[in-house]
Amino acid sequence: MSLVLAALAVAACADPAEPARAQSDTTVRSSARDPALDAARKQATDALPVFWAKFNAHAEGYSRFAVKALFPTDDGRGQEALWIAVFEVAPDGKVRGRLASAPEAIKNLQPGQPVEFQPSRIVDWQYVKDGRAYGHFSTRAMMSRVSAAERAEASAFLAPTPLEAGDH
Repeated sequence: MSLVLAALAVAACADPAEPARAQSDTTVRSSARDPALDAARKQATDALPVFWAKFNAHAEGYSRFAVKALFPTDDGRGQEALWIAVFEVAPDGKVRGRLASAPEAIKNLQPGQPVEFQPSRIVDWQYVKDGRAYGHFSTRAMMSRVSAAERAEASAFLAPTPLEAGDH
């Protein structure tokens, strides 16, 4: 399975009203059972209530709400993690948004395309406050696997910690 280091996810996960732009990511390959990534995904899903609380509050200064969700690959042998700019949770519980990543292994999905999926497919999330991105648990876990320049670029937009002070 491939992972996408969302070094430019802030630009990719813009307001749903804005046209979606594919992010220029660095793809980081990971094995299906990657302990660091598994731990990051658990932290992200454990903290998902924080994301939804911020999303539902519609508070001033918060923007670019996005989740990373798993989608089956065309070959049926794996899943690809893709960033989705979230615009609503439907009455049936499905998450709706626009694809912000450019898939590598799923040909019928294109950046900007509307998608919907069950929340159980979410493996990471982000939102932006004061120009800094919170969340990005998988991004943070993969930082040691990219170049120093890519780490610096990602660090420039990531908040110092994945959660704001006081969030659990």
